[in-house]
Amino acid sequence: MPGITEKDVLEAVCEFMKKRSRASFTPKDVLEVLLNSGKINITGLENTEKVLTRIFSSMARRGVIKVEKKGTYKITDVFWSEVQNKNIECYKGILTYLSRNIKVETLSDIQDKIIGLEEGRLTLPEFLADLITLDQETREIIYHAVDELISENPDPKKIFIDMLKDYVQVYDRLVEKISKTSAGKEREEMITFAKNLLGLIENIYGRVLSLPISYTKNCTVCPIILPKDPGRGKIEIREDILEGLLKERIVDDTFFVEEPVSAPVAAFAGVDTSVVEMDLKKGPFEYMRHLPDIDVFTMVVSVREGRTGNNKQEFYPKPEEITTKTLKELEKERDILPADVIYKFDDYYIPRIKESIMQSKEYRAVYSLPDRKPSLLIIYKDGALWPSERKFDDFLYDHREFVIDNLIEYSKMVKNLSETPVVVGVVKRGHLGFLWFLLNWYIIRKMNKTDVRELSKFIAFLEKQSSSDGSLALLTLLRYAEKRGLDNKGVRMFAVRRKFYATDSRLIDTLLKYAERKGKSAAELERDENTWKEIVWCLLMDLDRTSKGDELKRFLNGETDALESEEYARDLKEILEKHGLNDTGISSPPNCCRIYESLIEEGREDILLGLLSEYSKKVYRELPFIISYADTVFFYYLPPYKVVSKLKTLIENKSSSFSLPRFEIQINGSNTHSASNASIKRTISRISVLPFEDFYAYYGPEEYVNRAMVLPVPVKDAHYYAKSIAVGIKPAFLNVLLNAVIKYLSESDAGET
Repeated sequence: MPGITEKDVLEAVCEFMKKRSRASFTPKDVLEVLLNSGKINITGLENTEKVLTRIFSSMARRGVIKVEKKGTYKITDVFWSEVQNKNIECYKGILTYLSRNIKVETLSDIQDKIIGLEEGRLTLPEFLADLITLDQETREIIYHAVDELISENPDPKKIFIDMLKDYVQVYDRLVEKISKTSAGKEREEMITFAKNLLGLIENIYGRVLSLPISYTKNCTVCPIILPKDPGRGKIEIREDILEGLLKERIVDDTFFVEEPVSAPVAAFAGVDTSVVEMDLKKGPFEYMRHLPDIDVFTMVVSVREGRTGNNKQEFYPKPEEITTKTLKELEKERDILPADVIYKFDDYYIPRIKESIMQSKEYRAVYSLPDRKPSLLIIYKDGALWPSERKFDDFLYDHREFVIDNLIEYSKMVKNLSETPVVVGVVKRGHLGFLWFLLNWYIIRKMNKTDVRELSKFIAFLEKQSSSDGSLALLTLLRYAEKRGLDNKGVRMFAVRRKFYATDSRLIDTLLKYAERKGKSAAELERDENTWKEIVWCLLMDLDRTSKGDELKRFLNGETDALESEEYARDLKEILEKHGLNDTGISSPPNCCRIYESLIEEGREDILLGLLSEYSKKVYRELPFIISYADTVFFYYLPPYKVVSKLKTLIENKSSSFSLPRFEIQINGSNTHSASNASIKRTISRISVLPFEDFYAYYGPEEYVNRAMVLPVPVKDAHYYAKSIAVGIKPAFLNVLLNAVIKYLSESDAGET
């Protein structure tokens, strides 16, 4: 029988790991595999052991394996290059297994899991088909209303004010009818409609336009007060406050804005993330007990050169980097989801943790790109700009570490922004849902009807499509471009400036109470970072059970053991006595605010921080800045008609679901307060570019998205490569995954010894 070779040894080590799921081995283990495979026999075993020792020594010198302890070896990263180069069959088998059990998900896939199944909506062709089922007169009114909206091109601020007044009138009539209707199905239907109408107002004016809405009667600082009990009470409007806030929130004075198109010689980047999940419950590693799935996070940056349109993709972490790091380093840098996360958290939290990690990586890529690529004019980030989990309570849940880390990375992005490049979020499936209702109201106005039943009919028809703004935006902007002949111009809808805090009812309510107490307007205070520092600190003391809020209450009540180990306890007592706050309790936010203000007045922010947990200190340091400065502006934009006209057949095809993405622009950090509507419009104009002919591209369901869209090609590239990463760089990436698995096994072995 011929002597054994290094290739035989490599094959034997692979077989051993496949069967035993261990990354360390002894010569005896390898001999056993070689004997069982028939490559050696019992005769001359002593000579074989000598040959094996020489091969092991050679492999160790070259770094293919390393001595773990006397008589035991461990594989290294070089090992996998060797088995790949020598075309080892067992290695190919492991690789084949991994390729069958690999799942690639982008950030939008993870978010779909969190929000549930794809939102119910009608496609554009289905919507038009439904219109056809209406009577001819109604159809003509709808089409005519769209054309009239284009012709009038009204001020959107006036539209929103007039629409709100009509909704108030409708609600008043509903309340009157409900009061005169006895209990039964008809009355319940009217109450349900009243509830839906209040929800509609809260969505459009609160969530979309970022107006602070209150349910507290006699609130003097908010623009809109809604009744708590649907079908009763009144909707109150403070019109002067409403008009003042809308002037800031709505950037434009016309519904449609034409945008000249430039062809800059610059670079344009797209950014997206994916997570590659490998199931280890079956296959070569199934015998390893408690081995979790391996989740590897990957960042994709796609750059297009404006002069040539040439594209280049970068993947992070790079394969050559990930193969040189220990598993602990990979987990620390969150290139791999730490195993303890999988064991520690319920299934509810896992997709949210993945989402936070992926968004953090995107923010990091955005703020680091300009240094590496100074010629960038626009960075397109796939998805919305704000962190998905940004409500105050999100910073208190079990997975707060990841949510807070994500906030910190977002804060770094905002603080590092300059005028160039412009950071644009490309939201492929938006959930704001307001254009349908705006069109609905406009149609009713043109019909000169405000009958409750008529309005109810239209809202019922459009309500189920409230998330399809992108389809309606495409339909309306395309119609505008056709009527105005905008072959060489872009056109967009009015832009809306959104406030970070306005999606969180807790922050809204606290701000309004604070404004009432201070006798100041919410519009003035919402921009003040010091106001938000006070609000955030008080909420943390009241809600964060890991901070010292309860201890402070006991301290105020004179319990001598409260805060006794804190070096600031004596100073705190003296300051509270000086300001008449001792023995008052801290059961309500106003008392908490007075304590905060007293400590700030005395220059003792160190005491404020000392009362917070380590996680809450991070929230206190970052969240007030974000709330004050991290405004975004959103709008829908249609490229020049000559670009989209070639897609018109696809758009009108009844089998196509076609829409525009929502564009969001991040206002530059500390410049937020000085960003006038005029300067914001100039920034928006900078994204109206056509550096090369195919800069805007069709992206359809056959290319890893669930609807057809018109997208800037850099973000299409990034999303495509993020989604198809297992195909695009399969051999290299699977090798990275395999290394990660073996490292996990190897370090598990080390932990057991």
